[in-house]
Amino acid sequence: MKHTLSLTGGLAAAMLATSTTLPAQSVATDPVGYTTVTCLPNSDTIVSVPFLNTTDSITSAVSGSATEDGTTATFTLNGITGLTTDQYATYYYVRFTGGTLDGNFYQITANGSDNVTIELNGDAATDISDTDTLKVYKFWTLGTLFPQATQDTIVESASNRLSARRTEVLIPDNSTEGVNRSAGSVHFLKSTGWADASDNGDSDNKLLWPDSYIIIRHPVAVSTSTTYTASGTVDTNSQIVIPLSTRTTGAQDNYVAVPRPVDVALNNLNLYESGAFVASTSSRLSGRRDELHIFDNTAGSLNKSASKIFYHDGTNWIDSSDKSTADTDTIKASEGIIIRKYQTLDGATHFWNNTPSY
Repeated sequence: MKHTLSLTGGLAAAMLATSTTLPAQSVATDPVGYTTVTCLPNSDTIVSVPFLNTTDSITSAVSGSATEDGTTATFTLNGITGLTTDQYATYYYVRFTGGTLDGNFYQITANGSDNVTIELNGDAATDISDTDTLKVYKFWTLGTLFPQATQDTIVESASNRLSARRTEVLIPDNSTEGVNRSAGSVHFLKSTGWADASDNGDSDNKLLWPDSYIIIRHPVAVSTSTTYTASGTVDTNSQIVIPLSTRTTGAQDNYVAVPRPVDVALNNLNLYESGAFVASTSSRLSGRRDELHIFDNTAGSLNKSASKIFYHDGTNWIDSSDKSTADTDTIKASEGIIIRKYQTLDGATHFWNNTPSY
């Protein structure tokens, strides 16, 4: 599989260890770049978008106190005025960069001229404090990640008929319980734009969450490889918080991605150290607790199983296939993973604080 990373900007020089000396002002420039992954024919390719979509982004802070109304909270943006009503609703999210909720992100459900309303996802408005810093970003959607006029990853379908279907994009289901779950939704591209396979309705605006992945499925009718390219602004914030669900009656699969545009070694994930990943009690299957599943995009197959499964023994990451230490094994940029959480007594959500390794 061809897997390419390219970055430009002040941070890029450090990440790629080049010898070029950049002007002093470039240090303050948000780095941008792209990654590429080869999508094999007659195969699933599991990919993520490790870059930010900074279209109409806002950098601000909370001014005053947040008010809670049911499952939402509303707060004023410091120094921001003149926003059009609901211009940031639905397709944008708030990412806190300081305060109690540092690293957490929340979908915007409404906005006024100087304020936003967010879906709290079980958190409380009291977690939001005056002067907490934040950024507002636009979600990637199928239409913005794969714009019909310029994209060359997705092979168009000739019509809605299943026999005319070519490339499909499967979006995982992170809202229901269990393991090895079916996709939450399936989409395909035709001459009039993106369509939802369940009802052929328009899905150009289907949201792609920053902490999850998608599956690009080339069926047998697609006979040649294509290239998936992700591009945008590098996330340089100190951390991102990824929620990991559990349940009380068995294991729970979390279909997630590391939102970093570089390969990350397992011992740099902060997954175990953050308390979000439970160590196994022994090397035996009966002693297995949380598992990390990764996939091989160089292996051409549909509905592929994990190529490697790792667990943590309290000291090191361990490859379950041969029980060898796997601390330096890596998760590739732009690829997705499954974190299979062991059952818990209370079904609580665990929170993975992931910090960049660059």
